[in-house]
Amino acid sequence: MFPLPAHLRELASLSSVRLADTPFPLLLVAHHAAESTGLLVARRGPIEKRVVLDHGVPVDCRSNLAHETFSRFLAASGRLTATEANTVLAQSVARGVLLGEILVAEGRMDATELHRLLQQSLARKLFDLFTWRDGEITFESGTFTSAAALKVKVARLVLTGVERFVPQETIDGAIAPLAGSLFALHPDAAKRAEELRPSESERKLLAALAQPRRLEELLPVSALPLAELSRAIWGLALLGLVIPADRLANLAGRSPAEDPSTAATPATTGPTAVPAPPPATEGAPGAAELPALDVPRAAREASGPATEEAARIRQQVATAFEKLRHQDPYDLLAASETATGEEIRAHYFRFARQFAPWRFESPELHSAATAAEELFAAGALAFARLSDAKERATLLLARRSAPAPSPPPVVASSPALPPALSSPGAVHRTSAASFRIETDLLDPEVQYKKGRALKDGQRWSQALQQFTFAADCDPQNGAYRAEAAHCRFLLAPTTMGVQALEELREAQRIDPEAITPYLYAGEIAAELGRFEEAETYLRSAARRLGPTDRRALDALRNLAKRRKK
Repeated sequence: MFPLPAHLRELASLSSVRLADTPFPLLLVAHHAAESTGLLVARRGPIEKRVVLDHGVPVDCRSNLAHETFSRFLAASGRLTATEANTVLAQSVARGVLLGEILVAEGRMDATELHRLLQQSLARKLFDLFTWRDGEITFESGTFTSAAALKVKVARLVLTGVERFVPQETIDGAIAPLAGSLFALHPDAAKRAEELRPSESERKLLAALAQPRRLEELLPVSALPLAELSRAIWGLALLGLVIPADRLANLAGRSPAEDPSTAATPATTGPTAVPAPPPATEGAPGAAELPALDVPRAAREASGPATEEAARIRQQVATAFEKLRHQDPYDLLAASETATGEEIRAHYFRFARQFAPWRFESPELHSAATAAEELFAAGALAFARLSDAKERATLLLARRSAPAPSPPPVVASSPALPPALSSPGAVHRTSAASFRIETDLLDPEVQYKKGRALKDGQRWSQALQQFTFAADCDPQNGAYRAEAAHCRFLLAPTTMGVQALEELREAQRIDPEAITPYLYAGEIAAELGRFEEAETYLRSAARRLGPTDRRALDALRNLAKRRKK
């Protein structure tokens, strides 16, 4: 949550990191602090991105995704029509001249606008990496050439990326263990915020933190919803502007290099507190536990576990985190469906001891601390759900009616493009699902269209696979996410409604201008009997559609009839 300078230096020195352990914004902050010059290569399945860093600042990003080519960006942003973009692209390939030079030479834009659009295109490609929860990033130091001398403001990029694109589970995992903790403004916050150019709401939040406050105390002062406030706090903490209040005394009279800050310890009191784990009991059920680190904190930070033991612990955390996305509360806590309340409590306490964030404060375990925090928060949520009779009944129903796994999708080939358009290093790859992409450039639009055809034929399981692949390639596209969520609902309407609504709300946040997330959310909320919520979604869709498209208006009329009945 609050990275130490030593932790940032360690991250920047690593040749390879797993995103399950180290979120991209934290890695970017680390390389910016270290003023790294080199190449970050991010890979997730068949997707590859190459980010060029110049003294810690991203100046270029290439990928093997078709929609991230500059011509596609210009068409998607409305600056050119699809036909114009294809025409200019063909000229660029035939003449061996950069596409931007042709646009300026033909008078379609001046150099200033071209530079602005290139900056926006770069930021969009980088924002995709904020959505990744798995994959690997390698770093190679050295100087790499770039076609355009672009620069991004890293602080602004990080905060915007966290506020809009980081998965909500990551935010919850970082913030939940800090319920009841006091946050404060770093004494050097004014200097650190020079590059940030905070928005009005961010300035208001920073001003409120001039006095140490708890998260619940910041809600009325900041006038932000809890989800938005949590995102802003985490982003500002990554940038070093927000710190634990108990660090203020230690910072007095010290330089930033001497900052002795420590990661905040989750509180055991407050409105969202969970039971503090009791002492370990022999023979408690659950997964194998990490070895106890019952030594004084100062000694623990100085020495930490032995190298081999630390490596084993990191691997154990990484393995557990990798499984997290596919586990329900029963699986996560290794509890049987017939477990009693006391047995579930024992399972939770064992799990909490295993991943308690304060066990990962030594330098040898810092790289696993973020994943451990997420696991710790997920365990608390799982315990809360299994302790609630209604939630438990819903989980049991979902487990017993879950559809059987579907075979992996067959990915259609996108049209082959000239070698000059291929991203550097893009190669034919086989994903974890064992299907092969037949071109260097992956085109999510192809999968989306195929998914639409399958969905129209009520082949929802196959359509879901195509939409999921499209959303993985282009996570900022709300329509792709919405179609995947809607297919999940159609496959299991009695058990997947709530989860589908959560996914649709995420799509609305990431892509506010997309229409289908609001339409589908209105439909599903109505099916769940949440009529007021359904009306809110449909009215939002109607505003975006305008008066000529009556889909939302017709849905509102039908909703009114249902409410009368």
